[in-house]
Amino acid sequence: MKINYMRDKNQLCTEIFVDYPNRKVSIINHTDEILDRAFGINENPSMEDFENFLEDRCFPKTRDKLDITLKLHGLNCGYNPLVIAKELSGRVAGDDHYLVFEDEGML
Repeated sequence: MKINYMRDKNQLCTEIFVDYPNRKVSIINHTDEILDRAFGINENPSMEDFENFLEDRCFPKTRDKLDITLKLHGLNCGYNPLVIAKELSGRVAGDDHYLVFEDEGML
């Protein structure tokens, strides 16, 4: 799977490559700005780092009335950060970054 971590006005910040069967993550950063990188100073994120990143890119699992929020977005997946991030493009309040899911391979 390939995910582009973008900033407003379509600026590519980080390309993220995820190999789920082998639980491997690799990245290519396209900026020197640490705060605009998907994993900050971490150049070799683990699958756990990636999973935490996805959770940060969607509403929290402790959100009040989570089931209603999921239904409002047409999601019947329970709390699944990957599905939520895909549906909402990883957009969160007060942040101008978002995700573009390019390649669904290696799921």
